[in-house]
Amino acid sequence: MASSSDAALTLTSTAICVALIVARCFYRLIFRCHIHTTCHRRWRIDDFYMTIAVLPLIGRAVCILLSFTLNPDHTYDPATEAEAQTWGQSVESIDGDRELSHKLLIPARIFYAMFLWCLKLGLLAFYSRFIDVFRWGKLVTDALWWFIIATFIAVFITILAECRPLSLLWALNYDDTKVACNRAVGNLILMAVCNIIINIALIILPFPMLRHLRLDIKEKVQLGFLFSVGAVLVAITILRIPLILNESVSQRSRSMVISPPFSVLGLC
Repeated sequence: MASSSDAALTLTSTAICVALIVARCFYRLIFRCHIHTTCHRRWRIDDFYMTIAVLPLIGRAVCILLSFTLNPDHTYDPATEAEAQTWGQSVESIDGDRELSHKLLIPARIFYAMFLWCLKLGLLAFYSRFIDVFRWGKLVTDALWWFIIATFIAVFITILAECRPLSLLWALNYDDTKVACNRAVGNLILMAVCNIIINIALIILPFPMLRHLRLDIKEKVQLGFLFSVGAVLVAITILRIPLILNESVSQRSRSMVISPPFSVLGLC
């Protein structure tokens, strides 16, 4: 069985994010504004991105829970006769479960990237409504949109191409030769770097429009602080990398450190 703490953390963080996203979507649908055509409460493309982000979020949680259920320790070592007797299963059955648990990490990592990148596209679409009125706005948002798409493709490729052949991602260590690529360090670092770059760009993006707003200094400072909240995500991304690497990049450490930011990301 999966560790109760691992399962509770995954389920709790997923439930919080889903609740926040669903609440936001219901607010847009039920409390719609018809005062003017540019009312922020109309259903727009950023709401669509936020809505579909729920699907990979749930998919990731299901894959992680099944993976830890099949292989609680997430070991790559083949089962022993003693373990088979303890669990009341055959060695072949346990080995099959362990291989399947590692296979489930592939869609889990893809779903995680899809969730994050949907949120980034949603936030970019939201900001684009305000900065596209400037001459530079459309050019910048289009360039950033394509950059987000390109980085997602790069992350997707590293998930599938880091181990050659792909079967090394789930192969057990039958010959006592440990495979380094199944730790997915390349994918971890690339995702972190892309996250940091995109988040910093999204933090900076809305600031130029502040000087065009007819607000007093206090209100502009408050808006600036709100835009800067994304810096927390950058700090989390930077801090969690050494934490995960210090744990030898185990899937347990990746899941434990990645899950809490989900609750913050849902606020976007």
